[in-house]
Amino acid sequence: MADHSRPPRHDSIAAPDRMALLHALAFTALRLSAGQFDAFTTRLCDALASGISAAAPGEAEPARRAADHLNRQRTTFHRLLAESLQESLLQAAEATGVRGESRLECGAMDLSLTDFAAMERKVLLDNLSQAIDAANADILAVLGMRIAYWLRPEQAGDGANPGASPATNPATNPFRAEIFLKAFGNAWSKFDMDSATQRIVLQQLHPEVFLQCGPILQALNQELAIRNILPDAEQAYRRRRTGHALPAPSRQEQLRRWLAPDGMLNVIEARAAGLMDKAFDVLGSDESIPPAIRELVERLRTPLRKLAVTDIEFFFHAAHPARRLVDALLAAGLACDPAKGRNDPLHVQLALVLDRLDEAAEPEAFDRAIGTWQALADQAEGTSTAQMAQAIDEAASQESMSNALRLAQKEVHARIESGEVPGFVESFLQKQWSRVLAFACGSRDSKPDVLAKVLAAMDELIWSVQPKGSEEERKMLVERLPALLSMLNAWLNVVKWDGPARDAFFETLADRHQTAIRALPEPTPRHRLELRMNAMQKASEHQLSWRAQQQQEEALADFLRRADTLVPGCWLEFVRNDGSKTHCRLMWVSPGRSRFVFAGRQGQLVFTLADEALAQAMRAGRTSIVATRGVLGRALDTALTEIVGD
Repeated sequence: MADHSRPPRHDSIAAPDRMALLHALAFTALRLSAGQFDAFTTRLCDALASGISAAAPGEAEPARRAADHLNRQRTTFHRLLAESLQESLLQAAEATGVRGESRLECGAMDLSLTDFAAMERKVLLDNLSQAIDAANADILAVLGMRIAYWLRPEQAGDGANPGASPATNPATNPFRAEIFLKAFGNAWSKFDMDSATQRIVLQQLHPEVFLQCGPILQALNQELAIRNILPDAEQAYRRRRTGHALPAPSRQEQLRRWLAPDGMLNVIEARAAGLMDKAFDVLGSDESIPPAIRELVERLRTPLRKLAVTDIEFFFHAAHPARRLVDALLAAGLACDPAKGRNDPLHVQLALVLDRLDEAAEPEAFDRAIGTWQALADQAEGTSTAQMAQAIDEAASQESMSNALRLAQKEVHARIESGEVPGFVESFLQKQWSRVLAFACGSRDSKPDVLAKVLAAMDELIWSVQPKGSEEERKMLVERLPALLSMLNAWLNVVKWDGPARDAFFETLADRHQTAIRALPEPTPRHRLELRMNAMQKASEHQLSWRAQQQQEEALADFLRRADTLVPGCWLEFVRNDGSKTHCRLMWVSPGRSRFVFAGRQGQLVFTLADEALAQAMRAGRTSIVATRGVLGRALDTALTEIVGD
């Protein structure tokens, strides 16, 4: 066994001034941890309280004692934890400063014991420590690189290959989770000497309950970076993980080197002009742009090529007026009628603005053209304020009722998923009472207690059709039936469910109530088995139906995410039933992003789509997003790839 009492060799000890910074980091970690003590204590008390109900025999009482003691003596626990954490952090810092040496942690829960209780505590602490370190592995590794470099720069190099210094090994990093956990164990053993509570507390000490080490480690990294200790350690760590010695140059840097090699301030004119020509060739072959609009875009080739050879910043700033010019022309042109082509009045007006563009390609002229095109496009929309306000109001109402119906269906499903509710009641709850629930959830005029009453009526209905095994239950059913039937009828009147189907339901319900009121003989074991098998089959059918709905939602997930990126002002292309295409502009998105209001040419087409309907259309290829922002930038990138490669 190693002799841990002997003094370390002098050449294995870090310089005192370097150790001082490590001590300072330890006190920073202590201060940041202390700021979390109160929240940590609350989480631990909550975890102990929630675990009481599921506790094994004999463990509920110790858990209750621990929670009560912790609640009453918070200040004492915080003081003990701070003292223990300070000691543990400073010991760990000293051990890291001594190469190849490791001091035993004293105090804590003595993990050197060989009895079963000590071994169990060790396993719990080790598992928790590994889980916390794994969750913060990258931050912990970068911190280790910086500490190793600071303590022994002659061995650590530039941090990209830190060698075998103890600080670079997560198992000996002075700020690993084990140090914080042992400090907690030491504090708790002084705070509550009952061994039974120690084990129960450790069982409830999950990573989300314990001190949040991630922010502490990140703050330590930032403090070292501010001191200029491996400021690029994160990038070096990522390069080492991915096996790349140097990051590839960015696309912009690649473009800048190609256009202006050797740091030249002016671009090579032939390259700039050639790149612009190639970019306009890309735009000219883009079938998502209507042919008539592509012709207008082509007319910008000459003025923009002239600008590009004199202004290198044109290639690197998406907000450059000349690049916004192309976006504005495309956005305005999408409001044209594709069937009319060049004869569309809006197309004619857009072309007139192009005619007035100065061959000098001045940015001021571009700004004027952009403003004119935007005004023409707004005028072409022609959607009246009243028409749009009505569409928005209806869409908001649809979203509200849709959300309410979804909640209602979940409430119904929770009550019928066991398969024990009679079929006619199941059907009634799914088709009719869910509408009542949705009305109670979504109605602006509903009082706060209305939903609770509607839910209670549903539960009362389910109870009323279940077999009554005692005279007292049957008597209770007779007493409660009038109020139940009155409540059901009143709400069905609200949702306007009338006619033969309603009459048939109440006739069947009356028959079932008559059966429930009569004293029936005890069912035979065979009959009970049949009832149970029927319930299991129905439960399986509900599960399959629910799973099918989830699978449908999963199939649309990518398209729903795509729809969620849409913002008012963007354009979509829709394919009609006859195969023709039309462009519509997104005018409004509901707060819950489940309803989208679109407008077509001159307000002739204003319609609303639900998020699922829009996603379905995208999936079927009947709807696509038309890019109107950064169009020239993407064309330039494609052109550069074709010219110089990836």
